[in-house]
Amino acid sequence: MSYPIRHCTVFTRWACLVALAVVLLLLLALASPVHGLDCGPELFIGGDDEYDDKGPAIDVDPSGTVWIVWTGYDPVVGDEEILYSTNDGSGWTDPDTLHGHNSSADRYPEISIGSDGVPWVVWYRAQENGSRLWFSHWEGSRWATPEILRTNAGRYDDYDIYAVNSDDVWVATDAFVDEYDGRAILIYHWDGAEWVESLRFGMEGHSCAHADIAVDPDGDPWVVWGASPEASYHLPIMYTRQTGTAWALPDTVNGDLNNSGGAEIVFDGDVPMVLWTGNMAATVEVEYSRLEDGEWTPSQLVNLPDSSTYDYDYIAECVVGPGGEVVAAWYGGDMLDPMGAAVLTSQWTGEGWTPEQIISDDVWNKTGKYPTVAIGPDSRIWSAWVCFEVIEPPWDDDIRGTSCSLLTTPVDFGLLEAATEGNTVRVSWYAAGEAAFGPFNVWRALGDGLDVMPGEPPASATRLNELSVTSPPYEWEDATAPGASELLYWVEWTHQGFSTYAGPVPVATLAPHVSAPARLLFASPNPSSSGACIGYEQSVDGVVSIAIYNIAGRRVSALVAPHRTPGIYAAPGSMLCWDGTNSSGAQVASGVYLVELRLNNAPVREQRREITILR
Repeated sequence: MSYPIRHCTVFTRWACLVALAVVLLLLLALASPVHGLDCGPELFIGGDDEYDDKGPAIDVDPSGTVWIVWTGYDPVVGDEEILYSTNDGSGWTDPDTLHGHNSSADRYPEISIGSDGVPWVVWYRAQENGSRLWFSHWEGSRWATPEILRTNAGRYDDYDIYAVNSDDVWVATDAFVDEYDGRAILIYHWDGAEWVESLRFGMEGHSCAHADIAVDPDGDPWVVWGASPEASYHLPIMYTRQTGTAWALPDTVNGDLNNSGGAEIVFDGDVPMVLWTGNMAATVEVEYSRLEDGEWTPSQLVNLPDSSTYDYDYIAECVVGPGGEVVAAWYGGDMLDPMGAAVLTSQWTGEGWTPEQIISDDVWNKTGKYPTVAIGPDSRIWSAWVCFEVIEPPWDDDIRGTSCSLLTTPVDFGLLEAATEGNTVRVSWYAAGEAAFGPFNVWRALGDGLDVMPGEPPASATRLNELSVTSPPYEWEDATAPGASELLYWVEWTHQGFSTYAGPVPVATLAPHVSAPARLLFASPNPSSSGACIGYEQSVDGVVSIAIYNIAGRRVSALVAPHRTPGIYAAPGSMLCWDGTNSSGAQVASGVYLVELRLNNAPVREQRREITILR
């Protein structure tokens, strides 16, 4: 947006500034805060020291109990089985068996919990006579006897389940279908009594895979997948939706043949958002698109290419919380170092994605892969993944995870203010919650002709301090503000490597600075119980001195600096410091004292400041 200041005359400038401030406050009130995650330590959830565990899936029921399922190995039955564990806030229960069978492999479960709190799980079993898709649901104290959802001659590569409630459950899967001579997308609906095939879609000679399903706020299911020629790993992302009982003709979300699949669909309010893995020139990154005004937006990156050491990023899951929070989790790998994988997350801010954040232990001999993520009714985020020890035998996979809270914006945008005080600008703000611990930076930019939106300062902005404001009162005095200028200020709060910004807030300096040979910058601390140090700037060679007067106008002390060249003297060791005593060395009484700046023993015009002594 263009600031109206540039169009104001001298006589209307203050009116324009008032109008601009109102507009900015409205924009800031509507802007979505940028979040980061505050995560606990990585915890062991389940796994056997001698056998691999893999394929976790996680969800949270309406009471806040977390459910996780995964593939484990049962040495008694001699093959893989489906395991589960729960956490009601008191810790993870010991893993138990949901389903296992001799001489078969039960693998890669998916879980979804509907509004009635009933967990539904779907998985596939590989057998010599073909694979089968199985399902079960929780019956209050135990799992229902697993049943076959579908039998298939080939294997199931990818599938997903979405439970609205126990009478409305959807499953989307890919499977080999003879009529298409390839893999097709199959969609099934549980109507409370049985599974009904709702849609079958395939393309002859193509492979449709990596299906994901979600239900929009109107209760209509949407499905996304990738479709590629056989023997090709590059595929366009496709989607369809059901309205009433009819499915729309499948169409493309992104037709780029550099996609690698792994598509996920969620709803940001009523706006569909799809994420997938895209092949860049030298990296693999996470991309996304949104359906806005009937058109899918051009694909953009969730994470910046080469923004970390992880150049192979593969999407795993994206979920929406009860407050509209959108969180994506994926694993980031290093193409040149197989030991360099970690679990990464990002949050949708309403305008873009936050910088990727590592939530797994970033240990060189362990890799965090295939993460799953869910958000509870209290907006707490739960994630789990496979931790693979790649150095020490027996090279075991186990299931680990963590829980995180969203860091809300710490600065109250409505109370960010900037005001002129003579030739300086005082920036003040209010902070609560996480921000009560600081620290803060203050940024400044010339506002005339600058197009900015609320949020991060532009590249032209100057940082005025280095995390130096750490406790109330939250304020910063800009003694270097250029005169007769329209200025914009931001406040930055940093935490765990992430920055959150408040601003901009506009202010205009009244007049150009008087060309003074020296000027006072600050006196700190003020008020004080024992004196203060005074920073200053001199623009010519000479000797700067400070005269200190009491309220009656009597000089009580004087400070003299050595002969100095032009520069700013505001660092420890270069300032003039008054110890709160008079010329006789006695402590002065409580009260207000006037500091006068002098250069070569002559007072510098309009360079005075008050110091308050409190005994």
